[in-house]
Amino acid sequence: FLYLIGGWAEGSPMGRVVGIIGAGPGGLVAARHALDEGLTPVIYEKRAACGGVWGGGTGGKVWPGMRTNLSKHSCQFRDHAWGEDADLFPTEGAMREYLEGYVERFGLAPYIRYDTEVVAVVPAGDFPDPSSGVPYTGGWRVATRPAGTAGAGEEEDVDCVIVASGIFGTPAWPRGVAGAEDGGGGGAVVHAQDYKGVGARLEGSGTRRVLVLGGSLTGVEIAADVAKRHPNTEVVHAFRRPFYVVPRMLPCGGGRLPLDLVFYTRKFYGSGTTPVPRPVRLAPADEAEPAPPSPCQDPPAPAAPTPTPPTPTPQQRAKHAYLLALCSGQQDVHPAVRLPDTLPADAPIYSAVSDGYLDAVRAGRVTPVCEAAGGGRVMAMTEHEGRVRVEFSNAEAEVFDVAICATGYKGAVGYLAPEVRRLIRHDADDTLQPAVLYMGTVHPGCPTLCFVGFYKGPYFPVMELQALWAARLFAGRVALPSAAELAEGLAAELAIRAAVPRPQFPHPDYVAFADRIACLAGEPFDLHALRAADPALHGAFLAMSVTARNFTTCDAAGQVADGERQAQALMEA
Repeated sequence: FLYLIGGWAEGSPMGRVVGIIGAGPGGLVAARHALDEGLTPVIYEKRAACGGVWGGGTGGKVWPGMRTNLSKHSCQFRDHAWGEDADLFPTEGAMREYLEGYVERFGLAPYIRYDTEVVAVVPAGDFPDPSSGVPYTGGWRVATRPAGTAGAGEEEDVDCVIVASGIFGTPAWPRGVAGAEDGGGGGAVVHAQDYKGVGARLEGSGTRRVLVLGGSLTGVEIAADVAKRHPNTEVVHAFRRPFYVVPRMLPCGGGRLPLDLVFYTRKFYGSGTTPVPRPVRLAPADEAEPAPPSPCQDPPAPAAPTPTPPTPTPQQRAKHAYLLALCSGQQDVHPAVRLPDTLPADAPIYSAVSDGYLDAVRAGRVTPVCEAAGGGRVMAMTEHEGRVRVEFSNAEAEVFDVAICATGYKGAVGYLAPEVRRLIRHDADDTLQPAVLYMGTVHPGCPTLCFVGFYKGPYFPVMELQALWAARLFAGRVALPSAAELAEGLAAELAIRAAVPRPQFPHPDYVAFADRIACLAGEPFDLHALRAADPALHGAFLAMSVTARNFTTCDAAGQVADGERQAQALMEA
């Protein structure tokens, strides 16, 4: 298997064309690294501007004035820092300007085809049967058409493809809620992606009643935003389970720091003593490794969930205890948002980030309704005469002026050929794990196709590492890991899909996830060598927040720096 990959990657990458779907953050950083590796990117963007979810107009998924829930340090790429005068938590407009500046800085504009919709991506050659264990290493035929039209378009062949259209393209409506989709599109029932358009319905005299359905990040922020922007509203926030409400700024060392600078350290995640994965050999490989069961075939199905809940790990208990202490003020706000005093054995950690939600609940501006606390579940929605009738499982129906469904998105990639979707086990209805990919990036059955940001909860540093890895795979600078590692990794991803109960995010250990992809991209960091060389520096480095700058680990000649010199450089950065 590695021999096949090495053979495909041999030779100069110059002239090799990479089709990139989407000009959001993932697509832009993918194009930048493709250029760095001597590849020629072609970015297909359906809208008239870049930005993806941060884009303005009808295509963006944000609302005016919305701020990031992570600081600017985690919302940037490694070679394009925010200015010192930028807000610590940028607005959606500032994010859009940041991405436009990224396009200008790295000369990406000539490679972007705006108003171009991708309708099909199919193998340009014969696609092997997955049971053969032979990967598809050929090119791809991309069919496009002018956005908003149904007519015939154009076709072109590219050598490789990066899917960077993200998982926020298609709204996911609440399952089991009759009529939820009927009004989705500007009526009384809307999806969170259209929240920016409901303001007109809430203006005027008289009280307006608003239902916000969904207890994750977006639902919490929208409930708080409605209460703040529209004083004449009564907001009911319905969700299934309690969650930690974490403020953007946290106490740390006698002061306060953004939550990402506190949480996202190797020390917090316990990565300081975890063996770092070995670096992947540079391609082309000298010889093929003996292949265990081919990773091109389907991995074994995960074992059925055990009926006995697992015992929480010490790390899980420690995180719960920390968050419970951090969010202790939440306990007396309202019974519906009260957290359990002890961690249930099978309970993942669910959280949201908001500075105004609990204050709105305290003031009676937002009424939380938690199904797990006996609040009842939303069962049906019916629009009538410009309003919506909502039926709860344990109460009589209530009437609202607007119902906002903050129930997530589907990772829709219907443009991919059916045989490719089958290979990656694509399931658009699975909002947690829409595809089974090694490290969320590539399937060994078609290594000329990679994904950037196609998982729930993509961060800028991870997207950049995925883009870097994909570009280096396509350019032949790195090889995929062994067949055994690939098969094990795919099985782990499949197990995430089968997890019961389901976690909030598929890869909640962001730091270890990023470190692993950095290793695969050929930018390893040996924490053990650093600890042996300088224990004090090792300790300081573990406590340093993990941002995109953390992964600038190769020197100017492309050689990996020794651990001590590397850590000192990163600490200075």
